[in-house]
Amino acid sequence: MGSFSDLFARLDPDPRVRGKQFEHVCKWFLTNDPTYKSTLLRVWLWKEWTGRWGGDAGIDLVAEVSFQASPTAIV
Repeated sequence: MGSFSDLFARLDPDPRVRGKQFEHVCKWFLTNDPTYKSTLLRVWLWKEWTGRWGGDAGIDLVAEVSFQASPTAIV
């Protein structure tokens, strides 16, 4: 397994593209890491979440948390 630095170095050099790629990495991590997997029932990218309003609201991810009634924004 490579390091975080190795992973980050493989992302696109364009900051805008890199940011979008990193959002996917974060979604994967939050969905698969045992610490978060038991707490976060679902994780969406902002563009995937059906409850979003408008375009980019500065929110990267939205999560359904097991002990909360409403979704949580992750920025």
